[in-house]
Amino acid sequence: MPEEASVSLAELRKWREDLRFRMKHRIISLSHVWETMEHPDPLGFQLGKMMAVADVDSSWWFVDFMSLFQFFRDRPEQENSFRAALAHMHVMYSHDDTWTMVLEDLTPREQMDNCSRQEVDVFSCPEDQPQARKVGPVRLQALHHNRRPYQQRGWCRAELEWSGTRSQVHIINCSSTVKYGGRAPLCPELFQQQVEAGSLHFTHRSKDARPVMEKQAEVFLAKAKSCKSLDLKSLPVTELIVLADALFYYEVLAHLSLANCNFTSACLEQAKGLSQALERSASFSLYRTLRNVWLEQCCMDFAVLEALSNWLSQLQSLEGIGIRQSGVQDHGAMCLARKLKSNSLLRYIDLSGNCIEDAGAEAMAQLLQKSRSIEVLNLDSNRIENAGAVALAKAVTENPVVQKLLLSYNCIGARGACALAAAAREGTSLKTLYLHGSPVAQGCDDLAGALRGKPTLDFGQTSVDQVAASFANGLTSNDSDATGMQGTGSEESRVEGISVDLTSVDSLIDFLLHPAEPIRLVKGSYLQSLHWQGLTMPRRQDVPEDGFVSREELQKWKDEVKFRAEHPIVGLSHAWEALEHPDYAGFQLSLIVGFRHSDLPGTEMWWHFIDYMSTFQIWQTPKQDYSFQVYMQHGHVMFAHDETYTLAIDELTPEAKHVAALSKSIRIRLPDADGVQTVPVRDLVLKGIPPSERGWMRAERLWSRARSSPSRYMMVNEASEGRRGLSGKAPLMTTDPHSVSKEVAGMKFAQQKDADAVTYILRQVLEDKANNLRLLTLVKLPQSEILALTAALPRYQALQRLHVTDSPMMEEDVRELAAALGVLCLQHSLEQVVLCRNMQEDSGALALAPALGSCCRLYDLDLSGNGLGNRGAQAATSIVQTSQSLRSLRLNQNRVGDAGALSLAQSLQSRASLLEELSLKENFLGDAGAGHFAVALQSAPQLSTLDLDQNRFGRAGREALHLALEGLLHAGRDIDFRPEELQVAGRQAPPRPHQHQRRRPLGAGLLAGSVLLLGFTLYKSRLGSLLEHFVLDRLGTQSFAPQQRRATTCLLLRCQTGFSAVQRRGIQCSCADEPTLVCETMS
Repeated sequence: MPEEASVSLAELRKWREDLRFRMKHRIISLSHVWETMEHPDPLGFQLGKMMAVADVDSSWWFVDFMSLFQFFRDRPEQENSFRAALAHMHVMYSHDDTWTMVLEDLTPREQMDNCSRQEVDVFSCPEDQPQARKVGPVRLQALHHNRRPYQQRGWCRAELEWSGTRSQVHIINCSSTVKYGGRAPLCPELFQQQVEAGSLHFTHRSKDARPVMEKQAEVFLAKAKSCKSLDLKSLPVTELIVLADALFYYEVLAHLSLANCNFTSACLEQAKGLSQALERSASFSLYRTLRNVWLEQCCMDFAVLEALSNWLSQLQSLEGIGIRQSGVQDHGAMCLARKLKSNSLLRYIDLSGNCIEDAGAEAMAQLLQKSRSIEVLNLDSNRIENAGAVALAKAVTENPVVQKLLLSYNCIGARGACALAAAAREGTSLKTLYLHGSPVAQGCDDLAGALRGKPTLDFGQTSVDQVAASFANGLTSNDSDATGMQGTGSEESRVEGISVDLTSVDSLIDFLLHPAEPIRLVKGSYLQSLHWQGLTMPRRQDVPEDGFVSREELQKWKDEVKFRAEHPIVGLSHAWEALEHPDYAGFQLSLIVGFRHSDLPGTEMWWHFIDYMSTFQIWQTPKQDYSFQVYMQHGHVMFAHDETYTLAIDELTPEAKHVAALSKSIRIRLPDADGVQTVPVRDLVLKGIPPSERGWMRAERLWSRARSSPSRYMMVNEASEGRRGLSGKAPLMTTDPHSVSKEVAGMKFAQQKDADAVTYILRQVLEDKANNLRLLTLVKLPQSEILALTAALPRYQALQRLHVTDSPMMEEDVRELAAALGVLCLQHSLEQVVLCRNMQEDSGALALAPALGSCCRLYDLDLSGNGLGNRGAQAATSIVQTSQSLRSLRLNQNRVGDAGALSLAQSLQSRASLLEELSLKENFLGDAGAGHFAVALQSAPQLSTLDLDQNRFGRAGREALHLALEGLLHAGRDIDFRPEELQVAGRQAPPRPHQHQRRRPLGAGLLAGSVLLLGFTLYKSRLGSLLEHFVLDRLGTQSFAPQQRRATTCLLLRCQTGFSAVQRRGIQCSCADEPTLVCETMS
């Protein structure tokens, strides 16, 4: 290897002295397999994998084949160098300032076979001719191959175990199968057992096995004896057993933290093994040193929790224990309370974010009564109700040392609030009582009295002041911080009430134009330019003004429908992958720019809400802080408003792109620095929680479910281009505080105040939708969501139009839906019901008939595609006869026959009938049915539209309808009838009134030609906007024959620009294909 390929001594000295130089050049040790005895990577497969994963330009590599002298070492100094390196090999894999790249993959066997005759330059030395040793070409098939997997090789496993003893996980995985990071330190006895059992193999077992075992023991013991804090993530229960055996050697360990682990035991033997391992780990030194044990987001069953409880009870030095967001239930809390009674130094217990109910709270109350050391008990975000609150209140009055009791976001009502208020007054030591997010409105007077009687009591960021004026007055009278969700107590942080109607365009734009500018929308074209330049998202303070949507553009979006369709407003729901920056690798930016949706323009036309770019980030001026407070109270508008879309990114940066980004730097603002600085990505605080488990993303999903059309929620990831969304979800609609608290209880947040804010906002969103939503469109609901829909419908007090399509319903589901619709009809709000392709038999229509017939404002009903036969048609007839407002009925694509046609025709002849439009397209009507409608046409003066197209009429039926239409024509009645061939034939016999009018001037003919030209131009390009105003104004004032007017208007409707222009001028269409064209345009 040439000398210039090696790192020089001068560079090493600079690396030691210069921190910036050290951050630029990482030292990476490669842990890989030797595929042949003569060469580790004869075909360059491993080298290609390395280059594909990481940016290797600035890294310094330790690769044994290149970094150590290889056989044959013909000089003594080479042999001495190799022996010294072998004795200290662990340094390159266990030092805290180095990294390890793990490469498990072997060159594919097929590739090896195809290149078997290829020559590779290796060192060769014939046994009978030692003087002939040299480096030269040798055929691949002549080398000594070794296809043993990585995990079965002794040196590879040793390097992996050495890497796991670092204080931070510095392992880079470029393998195609296993990802590392979920490993516990392996004690020497277990490693020795694996070697002696033969599960690990060495090339030279007699020489290498014993030194490797000794070196592993040396490294492990050196690290364990000096380690004071151990933080591990993503451990399975098998690794927890390994950790339990290793803890015996940690003599000075004071803090143990486990996060995102799966401690669900697959069998009883695992739980027993864990219990035995924990008992073995309880060394005398660990009894004296371990003070804090924290488990967060760890899934565990009762057997594992019981084993942990037994172990914790033996740690007499334990001062704090936290088991957060780990699914602990009542029996788990009772077990913990029973075991922890023996810990005399225990001061802090955190069981927040679990599933503890009253029984578990009562057990913790008993622990409080007997303990004289516990100062803080955190039970936030559980399911505690009044009984548990009363028990805790009693314990607080009897415990002289407890200072903090945190019960936010439980289900505590008035009785529990009163008991806690009494305990707050009587408890001598209690300084903090958090109850925000609990439905305690009826107990606010008692809470306010507790504050007035004890001014030093801290109620935190409670929201009860927002539901009871007396509590707010109590806060004010004691000069406490009557803050909102994010309130800081200062005057600048108090945001005046801003009301945003989540269904109104005007209200949305007025909010975006608020003087505080809480949100600035980012142009898609600016995001595109960032991506093309290889840059990451800047914070709002660093975005240039031309990257934002201007106030003038927002006003134009409010006023013009066409402009609104060209620039959809999209809120981004995504995970912050690092504490300092949401998208340090630019992965999310690439997904946004590359996303395409068939119903929307390209993303370069979108206006984006991205919290990091749209809201002020740290650190803010007082004005910016006020703007951020306004956003925090109304950020849900961007996800719940009916005129916005949501784009959700449901995955984190892939491993390969993450590793490539680690060698780069990013410009961010650090809390302890002035101004924006360039910081290496590897120094960021990364968050590995999956997006599906993050509280804010789940909240944004819930807010999006409250829209009138859940299909506006779109999901995107790198693996597929499918736009998965909420089209199969019923809207979340509950204003019950208990139900809202349960929805939030399972969410994971970095700070408790975020959970408080989400609960408050979610309740406000649902109340706003319940009071104001007028249109609800649902598509492809599964059967499980039908029940959710029927439960939610009665809460929509202002719902006017309900559209449910392609959602299979059973007979009992239809009955539930009918009951819900009956409630809406009693509220006198429902005006339009569209239930298409949901039912398969007549029983559905029979169940719906009583409810729909009682709707006093229902004017439009569509039951197409439900398989309705004659009985279903008779049920629809009863709706027509009993309804006092129904004007339009569509029964297309059903199985209605002549008997059903008879009942419908008779209803048309009734004097009480108000039906103006009836559509029976694509049914089973025969000549008899045609005759029934021919008779009805003569005595149904209110009927203006009848569609009988694509039925089974014979010659007799067609003649009967033809004669009926001729009679209407002579009587001077104009009816829109289909099939069109019958309508046209009937209208050509007598002269129409407009045919006797004078001939049109030449300008009308020119105008018609201009309209045709405009339609064609709009269809091909956007240049037609030059002629739009002139032609369409004339079109709205000229007197056209109905057929001519229909043709020209439909031509305009064939493109979105033309449709928007016609819609703005109020020009109506009456052609046969109008519904289809309008649907194509709107989609």
